[in-house]
Amino acid sequence: MVLKASLFSQAAHLIPRQKRSKIVELGGYDKHFKKFKTWGRLVAMLFCHLGQAKSLREISLGLGSVHGKIRHLGTKRALNKSTLAHANLKRNPKVFEEVFYCLYESILSKTQHGPYKPKKIGRKFRFKNKLLSLDASIITHCTKTFDWAHYNRSKGGIKLHLILDHDGHLPRFATLTTANVADISAAKSMDFPSHCVLTFDRVFWDYK
Repeated sequence: MVLKASLFSQAAHLIPRQKRSKIVELGGYDKHFKKFKTWGRLVAMLFCHLGQAKSLREISLGLGSVHGKIRHLGTKRALNKSTLAHANLKRNPKVFEEVFYCLYESILSKTQHGPYKPKKIGRKFRFKNKLLSLDASIITHCTKTFDWAHYNRSKGGIKLHLILDHDGHLPRFATLTTANVADISAAKSMDFPSHCVLTFDRVFWDYK
């Protein structure tokens, strides 16, 4: 069987097969589910994010349009929207968290052999201490669906606070808050390694 038949297939198979199977087995995520396995659900949600699908219908129709190719991903058929909606509502979402940390540790182990080395462009420029970047972004939501996420009269949203580690360009820490939480308030609850170089914009200034 061809495992890497498309760009999407290549992205999906970056998740180690043996490790994800072990996660599903130990967590019992496929227990009582004979047809719709966890891997099929994960493929559908990956397609949602990478394809920027806006609805369950787009996910179902998008995967259905490439039915012959999704077999290379290890899933037999595209799911209909009602099956996917029921799975997202009833099945344990913790499997996504465990798969994320599995993939994160795998990537982190490859960057720990040495810091990320950019291409040389003119003058040599390097920080001796660890370099971190701190920023926050608002992710807008529909106020009718997410009534808890109001931050002004007409919009709803949550705020992602992220620390980027420039050794390997990997996120070091991330937290989600309501959109009206000040960036500096979230930053004060974070821990930073001693002697690191931290870059941020003016919203994080606090001379006290």
